Amino acid sequence: MRIQKHAIITPGRTGSNLLCAVLNMHPECINRGEIFGDIRNIVLNEYSWQRPDLMVDNFWFKDYSKMDSVGFKCLYFHDTKRDCKVSDFLIKHDYKVIHLKRRNKLKQYISWKKVLQGDKWGDDFLFKKDTNPWLNGKVEVDIPDLIERFEVQKNQEKVYTDKFPNALEVYYEDIVSDFDLNFTKDNNKTIQDIFNYLGLDYQRIIDDKKDVNSFLKETDLFSLEEFDITNHTSTIRKKWLDIVDGIESHDFFLQKSRILPLNECILNYDEVREKLVGTAYEIYLDEKYSLNDYKHRLLKIIESNGIDIEILKENEVYLLGGSILRLFMDLPLDTDLDLYFLDFERFTNVNDYFNENFSLVYDSPLFVNYQGKNLIISLIYNERLLGDYEYVTKTHYDFSISAGCFDFKTETFNFGDNYFNDLKNRKLVPYGDRGLWRQNSPSVLKRVDKFKKLGFTIDEDVENILKENSRGLKRSDLDEYYQRFGKKSWLRDEDVYPVVPNIDIFVNWLMDIKEHEYFDKFNYYIFGGFISWPEKTKDIDLLITKRDGQHATLKELEKLMVDMFDSAYDTHGFFLDTCYMRIPQWIADYPRDEERLRSVEKTGLWITITKNKPEYPIKFRRYGKLNCCYRPSFTNWYDNDSDMINRWVNLDANYARMVDLRRIIKYYENNKERNMEDFKEKFQEYSGY
Repeated sequence: MRIQKHAIITPGRTGSNLLCAVLNMHPECINRGEIFGDIRNIVLNEYSWQRPDLMVDNFWFKDYSKMDSVGFKCLYFHDTKRDCKVSDFLIKHDYKVIHLKRRNKLKQYISWKKVLQGDKWGDDFLFKKDTNPWLNGKVEVDIPDLIERFEVQKNQEKVYTDKFPNALEVYYEDIVSDFDLNFTKDNNKTIQDIFNYLGLDYQRIIDDKKDVNSFLKETDLFSLEEFDITNHTSTIRKKWLDIVDGIESHDFFLQKSRILPLNECILNYDEVREKLVGTAYEIYLDEKYSLNDYKHRLLKIIESNGIDIEILKENEVYLLGGSILRLFMDLPLDTDLDLYFLDFERFTNVNDYFNENFSLVYDSPLFVNYQGKNLIISLIYNERLLGDYEYVTKTHYDFSISAGCFDFKTETFNFGDNYFNDLKNRKLVPYGDRGLWRQNSPSVLKRVDKFKKLGFTIDEDVENILKENSRGLKRSDLDEYYQRFGKKSWLRDEDVYPVVPNIDIFVNWLMDIKEHEYFDKFNYYIFGGFISWPEKTKDIDLLITKRDGQHATLKELEKLMVDMFDSAYDTHGFFLDTCYMRIPQWIADYPRDEERLRSVEKTGLWITITKNKPEYPIKFRRYGKLNCCYRPSFTNWYDNDSDMINRWVNLDANYARMVDLRRIIKYYENNKERNMEDFKEKFQEYSGY
């Protein structure tokens, strides 16, 4: 049988000695521990630094051919100080990697500080029968250093998570949550997962476990009297390990050293607490936030809705938004479960699973909803909302309390800045780079109302800005702050209920849509009501035209028009009406003279977009959702035989000239003040006819 080699990768102070000890208790497993530790490698210094690959491949010094798994542990800095030669070796030789972490970074930090405080290295007291070091005094925390180490370790964890995407991620808290030396099928669930990962039979440790202190016999390289690393031979010093046999307590390595609460271990605890309260790190202080309890509660809810969590893990799905907030407010999760994805491929994988196993409730360009046993599961797949947690929350989320997240791959929570402080104080605080201000203010105000019903408050200045951005919008029967109106969307073939657009909503949409992958392939012009009489219009008309020097396909145009509408309605709330006109011609650029208009009117390619094939009175050809036809610019616009010429000449329609959209974008990219009077003064121009 081929020996399965393994390695524990860890930042340290994560219970790695405990894990190594447990692995060595299995009769078919050996873990040599921290083989790159500076103290242990005094005798092997040259090999340890110059040839870590040789060290890894030949450090056994014993015949382990009858073992099923052999391995060691490596701290992050052991690898980085060797130019990552250790981790590169593990990848090259297909090692099974256990990525061991600790959720509570504050406890991890003070454990490290205690080691550096004196001459008692870590758990020395456990086998020297000495006094527990935590009973001899507290540690003083250097707060800037603490915060820096939090960030450094966060970055290091990401580096090794990315480097070993198939590693088994294990947390110290999960190991100790049900740890028991009396191994049974009902305890040590995380240990069972580790054994399964390494191909080890858990039943063997139940029936025939080795001495718990066998860990020392396999890890202490000081026991070497002679060695030849290249020939794989060594001699163990006689009686060097007799200390193990003389220990009275045979579970010394599995005792817990920090037996006191944090405030009795940290000298300046109040100062530390004051600094961490209101940040993402507050969870390390307050024992009432037991993340493990919340995790199990959430997973139980997911499973009770018939969802296979492994599918979510495999596709690196994360849960974001209101469900996380309600979870930490100890409220029933009577809201949709919003699942987010890193990319479209992962969404497709998960959507295929839900499509086969759940009933479809609603399908839109922004999300797909499925009915679970008790809850609606919403799969968010809009292009703008695909990406990692940091990107989505920083750019699209309005308040800090909305930015709570559960990562199914790592089974950990992520939180925005000040999450727990704002949650505790029931405070609505703007979050992210543009999350709040890029959204349409009326929609945000509607969410504010919902949050207020849960007891949250918002600064008066912030609320006033939101209301100012929504000014001019009439109150409707449905909403206090903005007017919604019913309108038929032929693109979706359904009634939609957009908001009346204002300058803030419009510019926010511009800043989004200009980043579209096909945006640079076309020219765009605003025409009609929004540029002519913005105080009365209910939608925005956009003319798309050919751009010189660019080659574009109908498929690209279709995607652009669909995405424009989706972004306008789903993200910013308003109704966008688009059409393509190969040769742009707008009636307001000509005199109010019917004969003149008919003489200059051109016939060219027009393209509209609808979900289903429409019943047009003229001939057209359909490509996907696009309806392509040749028709005149001004006449035959309406079924009742009226046309734009009649409106312009006989009804004195007050149309303004069309405006190049890129002019507007360039103007507002320079952070010009957003108000409608300024917009009209800058861009509204009448022909004078």
